[in-house]
Amino acid sequence: GGGVFVNGGTFNLYGGSISDNRATGNGGGVFVTNVGEFNMSGGSITDTNYSEKFGGGVGMGGGTFNMTSGSISNNKALHNGGVFVNGGTFTMSGGCITDNKAIGGYDGGGVFVRNGTFTVSGAVEITGNKWHADVNNVSLSDGKAISVTGALGGAKIGVTTEKTPKSNAPITIANGDTYTLTETDRDCFTPDKGSAYQVNLSSNTLVLAVPPHVHSWRYTASGDTITAKCTAKGCTLNNKTGGSYTIVKPLHEVYGDGKKVDATITVAAAEGVTLPNAGSITYAKGGTALDTAPVDAGEYTASITLDGVTATVTFEIAKAVPNAPSGLTGSVGKALSTVTLPAGWTWVDGEAVMNTAGDAVVFRANYGG
Repeated sequence: GGGVFVNGGTFNLYGGSISDNRATGNGGGVFVTNVGEFNMSGGSITDTNYSEKFGGGVGMGGGTFNMTSGSISNNKALHNGGVFVNGGTFTMSGGCITDNKAIGGYDGGGVFVRNGTFTVSGAVEITGNKWHADVNNVSLSDGKAISVTGALGGAKIGVTTEKTPKSNAPITIANGDTYTLTETDRDCFTPDKGSAYQVNLSSNTLVLAVPPHVHSWRYTASGDTITAKCTAKGCTLNNKTGGSYTIVKPLHEVYGDGKKVDATITVAAAEGVTLPNAGSITYAKGGTALDTAPVDAGEYTASITLDGVTATVTFEIAKAVPNAPSGLTGSVGKALSTVTLPAGWTWVDGEAVMNTAGDAVVFRANYGG
């Protein structure tokens, strides 16, 4: 310890400052080891305390460090600028550890937990610390986690883990033990690497996790089909393809057939993917837009459009081919117009007079639908 070496007994810091010290070993300001106890309830450990190894502010090889108030700031070390926990227990229930810096090969700008135990509660602050130019506040060695023993209301704690979280393998950063963690406690933790990670609460444990991938779709069309491909970084879909939309022509193919007149959309999505709604179907005849799905005979198109990309299917509704009327009767000497035809039919010459009796008499009629 460049300033204070606590190898046994108790050292209490209520006020004042420990500053401008240098250690060739661990703990530029204070070094606690064996059964030593360091209680900090005020004052500061600040202003260029320096360690040539670990812990520019405070180094721990064992013992106990209880911090209820005060500040540890602007310290520097080769491998850990603020507090180095390599044994013993560091309990922090107040105060702040800010603006410390590690300049060597190991990270841990603020608190570096290699061994031992780091316990927090209360509105503590561990922010603004760096490893070289990177934000690095609490650095947790593989398998180490912070023990939360009480509510953190208002706390600000940045976190980095030695092991990199994967999409299917989050890393534990804190646990509640006998205290039940809340979402408010969760929100007190911030990933040092920003939006690349997020902090989740699950089973009274806080984990550093990779956020769920958010797809960003780009659409391309070929005939009656629109294909969606993801352009977002890190997409793991096969060929980055999320699926497709295909517009299918109506079942209604002949005038008056009674079948459904609306075109439909078939969506084929990759496993686990929910594609955006395709929106409404538009209809047209000869390039002129229609308000509703067509029912009359003719040639039409049905289309869907996503982000300015359009897929179209062409379909035809045929004229009906009805059976010729039969079983009609009329009176000799009367005009054909006196004989009633089924709906849709008209006589070719309604003024023609029926002059011959019998079943074999033939007259012509047209069907207009």
